Amino acid sequence: MIHDVCNNVGLLYGTCQQILSDELNMWRIAAKFVPRLLSNDQKEYHIAVCTKLKEQAENNSNFIFTITTGDEYWVSGYDLK
Repeated sequence: MIHDVCNNVGLLYGTCQQILSDELNMWRIAAKFVPRLLSNDQKEYHIAVCTKLKEQAENNSNFIFTITTGDEYWVSGYDLK
């Protein structure tokens, strides 16, 4: 990810890494940068979603089979008009 940022903005790898970590307060997990801290609204939303998922799992024995997982990737689209 840092290499993509470097190529897009024209900065050195170390400079991009420093900006992401020091200025934008992000850290690296599994080759992706994520925010270090969640806001209170984000924490409450995560709790609500997890609580709802837990309730659904407890009430539906087939719930696990309805979960779809995937990895994030970027797709560029072009309008040929």
